Amino acid sequence: MKTMLKQALSIAGAAFALAAFAPSSAYAAGPNSPTLDRIKTRGNLICPVPTSPYLGFFEVGSNGSWHGLDVDICKSIATAILGPNPKVSFSAVSWADRFPALQSGSIDLIAMFTSWTRSRDTKLGLQFSNPYLFAGVRLMVPASLKIKSAKELDGATICAVAGSTGDKQLVNYLRSLNVKYKMLTFENFTDVVSAYKNHRCDALSAAGPGLAVLRAGELKTPEQMILPDIVSMEPISIAVRQGDDAFLDVINWTFGALIEAQRLGITRENVDAKRVDRNSSAEVKYLLGVTPGVGEGLGLPDAWAYNVIKQMGNYSEIYARNLGDKSPYKLPPGQNTLWSKGGLLFSPTFD
Repeated sequence: MKTMLKQALSIAGAAFALAAFAPSSAYAAGPNSPTLDRIKTRGNLICPVPTSPYLGFFEVGSNGSWHGLDVDICKSIATAILGPNPKVSFSAVSWADRFPALQSGSIDLIAMFTSWTRSRDTKLGLQFSNPYLFAGVRLMVPASLKIKSAKELDGATICAVAGSTGDKQLVNYLRSLNVKYKMLTFENFTDVVSAYKNHRCDALSAAGPGLAVLRAGELKTPEQMILPDIVSMEPISIAVRQGDDAFLDVINWTFGALIEAQRLGITRENVDAKRVDRNSSAEVKYLLGVTPGVGEGLGLPDAWAYNVIKQMGNYSEIYARNLGDKSPYKLPPGQNTLWSKGGLLFSPTFD
């Protein structure tokens, strides 16, 4: 009897182990996503754009086409799903209407400088991707003041938007530095900028990309200095409709591919050479689809990541041409660098 019991337990244990490692029926059948199905059937991805340009993120070229960081993020996702030179339709919506537009199905996702917050995640019927940008609050001062960090703002007047998340984070940050200051707040950002231009305050507080755009345009002269202090960490993410996990997987792994390409030194210029080089590492071959499997479970061909990198470049290339040293705004990537370089960017493991 004891022998039979041991055999039965052994068989049961083996069956449990096999079940644990066997693919689930949902995985074997492939992803189930109404949004992915519509995009593939329609042959294009529908992304929102604001009703007026948002420099660095949404700009209109001389030929009427859109470009910018968020535009490139949309194009990257479209390329992963639809292949090279995908069709992307840009639908103009106001900032306030972007959430109803997604809920109604008139757009496929929101890639529109949108912060991932608790209330948006839990109350709007949406879910958010991994962050593709960290755009925390920064401080800008006239270069003539020769201030090099927030520690030197003791006694200064700082302009900010009243009641914003960034306003509260700035208060906490300056308190941690034991800096005494005066806060001058306004209901909208236009009034904040106006007060700064009229020398009513010594420093301007806003999201780093916004300050970089101001420095390159409206506040180009006299020279402005964005201080190196990173006051807060604000995750900018893609929003999709709640429950469309397979679509969200594609978005997250597209971000992962852009970041992994940067880590592996794969660029738009060398991706073809890396793909055919017999000496390329196993990681490179797998990411670029030379070794089969990277499209499995996503409903994508194995060349999807190669297509994205070939068309859009890696993450650092996208950042550089839209906000960084190859753009008019010259905003250092800061937190938007690889974890191995002191930043916050990392990719989940491609296995």
